[in-house]
Formats: sequence, structure tokens, C-alpha cells
Amino acid sequence: MNTIHSISEIQDAVKKELEQNTYFAKHNVPILIENAKDIEFQIKNAMSSLGITATVATPSLTYRGDVVPNENPCWEINSMNVVVVENPTLNRGRADYATALDTALQVALTLNRIPTVGISNITQTTQGGLVVVTVNSRTNLDFALEETEE
Repeated sequence: MNTIHSISEIQDAVKKELEQNTYFAKHNVPILIENAKDIEFQIKNAMSSLGITATVATPSLTYRGDVVPNENPCWEINSMNVVVVENPTLNRGRADYATALDTALQVALTLNRIPTVGISNITQTTQGGLVVVTVNSRTNLDFALEETEE
């Protein structure tokens, strides 16, 4: 059983996996983490200068209880989503731009290579002139959340 100290560790692992795909650096698509301390600033900065971001959302979890007696309770990650937001007017004026949908497909290809992750769907909507594409992935990864004293 995997043991982690925070949900951020899961998001960091997903971000690290995505950053190994050179597509994101080539097209200058920043990969952000939803529960980062300064996420609003990071999103505003990226959207105003680049017109695109990919944000690793907080995973959906199911409590599995005390699977192993006298151990930390077990959780299962049901899904991990990455949301790509694009301002086409700003983004598509850049050299080497990538659309939100193309970026989402790269997210799906990258995450699908992880043995415990599979892609369930990709959805696209528009919101106030922005293109929002969500990559919904499913997983069955179990972990224990280790308590830390503060």
C-alpha cells in the first residue's frame, strides 16, 4: 500500500508526469496545481501572458476504511482530472501555440501511460470566450494518508 502525507503529493506526481512530455514545454503550456497557495495568481498570470493553462485538479477520493488493522485508514483515488483553459484570441496569436483540445489530448496520452490510470472521457465547453477542456481519468489506486503532527 502506498503511503502519502497529503493530497498535494498526488497532484505533484501527476504534474511531474505531464512535465516529462516535451509537448508542454514546446508549446509553452504551464501545468499548474489546483490547491497551490497562489493558484489564482498563477492562473491570471498564465492566461494574461500566454492564453492557456493546464491545471491538475484535486482528485476524487473514496474512503475505504481500516483495510489493514492498526494502520492508517485507506483511501481510493476514483478520478483525477486535468482542466485545460484557453483564451483563443490571445493563445492562437503566439508562435508554437497549442489549442486546448490538442493539449488535452496530450494530457490524456501522457496519463494513459501510467499503469493505474485510464482515461474515461474528454469534454469541451466554452465559458465567456474561453475554451475549457477537461480530461477525466479513472484510477483504482489505493493509499493510506499518513497523519502528520503540526
